[in-house]
Amino acid sequence: MKSLKILSLKVKAENPYSIYIGEDVSLYLDEFLNTLNLGNYGVILTNKTIFSLYQNYAQKIFKNSKRRTFTFKILPDTEKTKSLFYLTKILNELGKLTYKERVFFVCWGGGVIGDLGGFIASIYKRGSPYIQIPTTLLSQIDSSIGGKTAIDLKTGKNLVGSFWQPALVLTDISFLKTLPSSQIKEGLSEAVKYGLIKDKKLFEFIEKNHQRILEKKPLLKLIYSCVKIKKQIVEKDEREEKGIRTILNFGHTIAHGIESASNYRISHGKAVSLGIISALYISLKEGILKDKEIILRTEKVFKKIGFLLKIKIRTDKIWEAVKKDKKFIKGKTRLILLENIGKPRIKEDIKASTILEGIRKITYLPYT
Repeated sequence: MKSLKILSLKVKAENPYSIYIGEDVSLYLDEFLNTLNLGNYGVILTNKTIFSLYQNYAQKIFKNSKRRTFTFKILPDTEKTKSLFYLTKILNELGKLTYKERVFFVCWGGGVIGDLGGFIASIYKRGSPYIQIPTTLLSQIDSSIGGKTAIDLKTGKNLVGSFWQPALVLTDISFLKTLPSSQIKEGLSEAVKYGLIKDKKLFEFIEKNHQRILEKKPLLKLIYSCVKIKKQIVEKDEREEKGIRTILNFGHTIAHGIESASNYRISHGKAVSLGIISALYISLKEGILKDKEIILRTEKVFKKIGFLLKIKIRTDKIWEAVKKDKKFIKGKTRLILLENIGKPRIKEDIKASTILEGIRKITYLPYT
């Protein structure tokens, strides 16, 4: 394997697992399965886009043999796939299997497939093993690592879920070759988040190299840097019980509100960019962030990446969705704010008027 990076994520609840990052690492799945011995019946969850692009490649990755067979569950390529409908549909299909099939799951796709597949694995027979093979930049640097799994409800995003760590993550950057530039942008919004909360050098790297990243050039360095940050945070606070892992939600509380308020017409990456800007303005209003230049730099990098800095959704509609967020605990408002690059802070009991003011910074329709 050329230009291979390997990280081991060690958590208390399950065995440590490896994250392999490089070109064509998914082609070695069979060797990994021989070592891991996860089962004899692999259920591959993927979407129609990935399957149509890589149908021939899939035959090289998922090899039927005397040891194991594979079956595909090909799902729509949309956020709405993370739903009770597809959850129960797949579980009912699995219920027809016999005791001879020792099931393991493979999530071959972006964040939606990883979230849904991981959640199914966590509840099928009270927990089954699964492997992540993320195919988007967003899922490679973020959602495939750390064991957060979930589905959406009509009332909000990721409201039903669990912590369930994968047995293996194969981050094959060759899948990014067919990824449209819009999807590279999606991942870059999460990368900016990592830079702001943990790594000044990473933030500066994105500022200087955003155009090259959009052209898919220094991707290995970018992915490895982000995954390393997330690995270190998850190892310290796997289940978000100590407030350490919570910082990964920087910008996400308002982002999830935007996604929900738009009925998921606004993508996750775009929503995260707006959520980050809003959180920075709230940080400034709260007196936590002293340097307004950080906001201007962040807005500038998002604009250069190609994101809009304002959207046409009513402030109150976003606020109503934000109030349902699972990160608001015991009736208290709770956001991750920023003191400086690399210094996030969890803040509770923020006035609703302050949050609304932060949301108004990113909307063209600020009032009801």
